[in-house]
Amino acid sequence: MRKSKSISITIVGLMSGLVSMVPTTEAEAGFTPIDFPDATSSAALDIDSAGDIVGRYVSAVDGNTHGFLLDRHGEFTTIDAPRANFTVAAGISSPGDIVGNYRLRGEPLMVRHGFRLSSDTFTTIDPPGSVFTNALGINRRGDIVGRYCTVLPCLPEKQHGYLLSRGEFSSIDVPVRGKSTTGARSSEVTRVPTVGRMSICCARASLQR
Repeated sequence: MRKSKSISITIVGLMSGLVSMVPTTEAEAGFTPIDFPDATSSAALDIDSAGDIVGRYVSAVDGNTHGFLLDRHGEFTTIDAPRANFTVAAGISSPGDIVGNYRLRGEPLMVRHGFRLSSDTFTTIDPPGSVFTNALGINRRGDIVGRYCTVLPCLPEKQHGYLLSRGEFSSIDVPVRGKSTTGARSSEVTRVPTVGRMSICCARASLQR
């Protein structure tokens, strides 16, 4: 997975706010708390069409951050990348492949590697030159999107979005009026539906092929 290229994008919409229709009670909203057992905090980050949920939690036992899968039957499974003391499961596809990020024991606190978990096999996802990678979304075709930095600390103005498709990385940077594409404040690709459109941070964007 070492091929790399850059692509340009066109902003086709910008979310300026959320239209909210909030019921008066949690019961009306169908609200269900998601708390991993023996965790000091839990966060659900994505859900697939079958109702399987992935996220992260902080263990009250070891104090480390772990990923989790909550399947449609209500069963929790911890997700830890091999030799890692920090793992986050951030996205799940309809076939059940999971993506996220991890840090190995002994690595600097700010380092992150992306991963894909498929059929109990972890594959590391790091764009060329990256020292910080988050894999944030995957579609049923296996296309993966996220963000990365080539320098630490990974400040917002240093972040790039990326698409990994068929083993080839494409860097994605949101254009800023009057600046080059690398002048964007921050680029982060969070979802990539199978049809090819993707959500970039707070904007909608389409690939120009």
